[in-house]
Parts: sequence; C-alpha cells; structure tokens
Amino acid sequence: YELGFENAKEIIAFGFNPQKTFIFSNRDYRIQVSEYEKFVSEMKKNISTKQVSKIFGFGECIVDANGEEHYVYKDDVTVGMMDWPFYQSAAAFSQAFPYIFNGKPAHCLVSYAFDQDNYFRMARDLATKLKLLKPCSIMSIFLDPIKGAGKMSSTSGQEATLFLSDTPDVIRSKINKHAYSGSRGNGLLLRSMVQM
Repeated sequence: YELGFENAKEIIAFGFNPQKTFIFSNRDYRIQVSEYEKFVSEMKKNISTKQVSKIFGFGECIVDANGEEHYVYKDDVTVGMMDWPFYQSAAAFSQAFPYIFNGKPAHCLVSYAFDQDNYFRMARDLATKLKLLKPCSIMSIFLDPIKGAGKMSSTSGQEATLFLSDTPDVIRSKINKHAYSGSRGNGLLLRSMVQM
C-alpha cells in the first residue's frame, strides 16, 4: 500500500499532465466510489473460482477416474488472494471510472511489467463475457538491477535499488557500492581485492 504512494511520485516525476492523469489506490478507491465496487461485483459473477485459481496458480487440477476435473487449493490460499485480482483487473476498464468517462466506453491502455500479465489476461477474458472493450497492454520487462544481470531488483532491498526520489549523492553511493562492473562481485569486493 505504502509502495503505491512511492510509485505515484515516480509517475508524477515522468511529467504526465496532471489534468489528464488519475492516480489512485485500489484499496481507497473501492471504498470511496460505489460504482467501482458494483463493477467489480459484476466481474466476479462472470468467472469461476476454478478459472481464477488456474490463472493465478492457487492450486492444482486433479482429473478423477471419470475424466472430471477437480481443483485442489493450496493450504495457504486465502479469500483475499481470490478476491484481489478483480480490483487489480477492474482498472483496465473505463466502466470502473464513471466520473472520468461519464459512462462512455473507452479503450484503456495498461502499462505493466510481465509479472502482472495474469490480471490483464483475466480482464480480457471478462471483457468478452461482459461485452466490454478489451483493454490494450504495453508489457515491459524488468531491468537488470545494479547488482548484475540475472538478479532481480527488489523494493525490499532498497540499499541496492535506485528510486526516482533518490538524491544524486544517494544514487552515486548505491552505484559505487553495488553496481556490477563485469569483474567478480560488486564495487566493494573489487576494491578489497585491489587492496590485497
């Protein structure tokens, strides 16, 4: 939730026109706008828990002796995990924003990293059932972190992640300390090896 506010700062830093940009929190927006909650409820009525589970990997499909499929959920799957994808996916439809689009259907362009694709594949499937315009997507890949290729950048490892809100001194320090140079390890390891 808090990371969403940091992401909003990064979106603003890119210079999007504030008059044409609507940044929101799913958690807050669903409480403030009843039409959003109604729209999400319509989405939920048009897909089964089995389909949601398959899309998001919440369990395993077992085929019995009669060839019938049964879904066995993982023990750690919560009701919230089944519920949240609808709120994430609803943002891909103009109907979720009645005060912006005045009820007029509009194509939505959703930019996201590939790890979010399940939400918007589900949205496209639901669009057909709900007779809505399918959302369009621009999918990105993750950039290699400064620790080196093949590793994953993480917001939990903030000491080695560059943020738009970082000062030039902080960025310089992170790069000098963590950036992969092509040699073994990071800058600190390289300097310690050179001093040996």
